Amino acid sequence: MGDSRNYGLYAELIAEEFAKQKGIPTAHYDLVKFINEDGELTYGVLSESVVDLEKGEVLRSLRSFIGEEDDNGFGEGYDDITSLDYVLDTLPDALYANGYDDEQVGKILTDLQKRLIDHTEMLHEDNHIENIAFIEYIEDGKKKIRLAPNFDCEATFLLDSDEELLKRLLEDYVGFKQRVNMAHPRIGTVVARSVRRSQFFMERYISRALL
Repeated sequence: MGDSRNYGLYAELIAEEFAKQKGIPTAHYDLVKFINEDGELTYGVLSESVVDLEKGEVLRSLRSFIGEEDDNGFGEGYDDITSLDYVLDTLPDALYANGYDDEQVGKILTDLQKRLIDHTEMLHEDNHIENIAFIEYIEDGKKKIRLAPNFDCEATFLLDSDEELLKRLLEDYVGFKQRVNMAHPRIGTVVARSVRRSQFFMERYISRALL
C-alpha cells in the first residue's frame, strides 16, 4: 500500500470467498479489464445480477423500507451512517406494513444480524443501507422476501486504505471515518438469459475491453 493503486476490487473477490467459506449467500464476481471513458486500460469487477427477472424477483434496498434516520447520534459529518438500533426498531414495522408475516419478519431480522456480524469480521467500511438489500418474489401465490446475497464489498479488509490511513486508524480508531476511494474499481451487473448466452456476452465484453 502507500501508492496510488486501489486494492478494493481484490477485496470484492476475497469477500466473496470469505462468505462462501462461511455458507453466506454471496454474489459472484470476476475480475475484468476494460477501456475507460479516457481511453485508458483499467480494471474492475463484474457480477451477474443477484435477482432472476424472469421469475419476477425484485431487489429492494434496506433504505427503501426504513428511509432516512433523522438523528443517528453520531454528530455532524456522519449523515450517511444509520444506527443499528434504528434499523432493528424500524424494519419490522416496515415489513409488516408490506404484508409479511411473523415467520418471514423473524427470519429476515435473524439473517440480517448474522450478515452484520460477518461484515464486522470483514471490517466493512461501506455498509450503508443501499448496500444491504432484500429480494421480493411470489411463490405459490404468496408474497415472500429474503435477504439478498452479499454484494458490494470492495471496502473490506482495509484493502482500499493507504498506509497513512492505517496509521491513523491504529492511533485513533474511535469515531474514525474514511471515504472509500472509487477512482479505479468499476462494478457492473449482467443478467444471464441462459448459460450459453451469458458466456457469449462475457467473451464479447472482455474482447471489446481488450481492444
